[in-house]
Amino acid sequence: MKKLLLLTFLSVFALSCNKKVELSGEIVSQTKQVTSYNAVSNNSSANIELDSSVAANEILITGDKTLVDNLEIDNNDGQINISSKESIYYKSKSSPLIIKMNNPNLQKVVIAGAGSVATNNITLTKDVEFHISGAGEINVKLFNNITSVFVTGAGDVRLRGISNEIKASMSGAGNLNSEGLTNKLANIEISGAGNAKVNTSDEINVRISGVGNLDYKNYDRLKIVKKISGVGSINPY
Repeated sequence: MKKLLLLTFLSVFALSCNKKVELSGEIVSQTKQVTSYNAVSNNSSANIELDSSVAANEILITGDKTLVDNLEIDNNDGQINISSKESIYYKSKSSPLIIKMNNPNLQKVVIAGAGSVATNNITLTKDVEFHISGAGEINVKLFNNITSVFVTGAGDVRLRGISNEIKASMSGAGNLNSEGLTNKLANIEISGAGNAKVNTSDEINVRISGVGNLDYKNYDRLKIVKKISGVGSINPY
């Protein structure tokens, strides 16, 4: 309920600040050449798909011409920044703006707003940080050593694959679902109304303040070090 209220507030606030536009109805595709990068920041409503069908030095953008023309992409010191030239809103049941990129070596992913990042047929192999503010979504596959997650607001993170260690700092009403990500060590900090679900075999260190919850897979040898203030809970599944 708290997350729903936050999302509603964010939506109403965004509409009050944005310019209303009519979509053209014309679906276009654009290809942009990019130099080497290891980080992506999505400050738009676009859905980023990590897909091996795209060349490593290219970004493929597909969507309504009005949305594509309003998109701004630049490379700043190895970080691809994706944003909108103008803050707009529009009425449409289905008008996704899709950006395809090919880079399994990303080390940082940032989402500010309501955009998303997902892996299609790519596995991220480097130690990586995920940062979400607002109501963004991340859904990725990993095979790495350390995965770090930072969520503020109502963002959602879904992880799968294998990672030796997962670190998470969650505030607001965000959710972390890493049931599909096997790991040995988890360090989780939840403040506010955040929820996390982990699949950790050896040790979990967890600190919860507020009404947050942690669900964990119940391995026989699992050690749990916990500190809870408020009405938060830790439960096996």
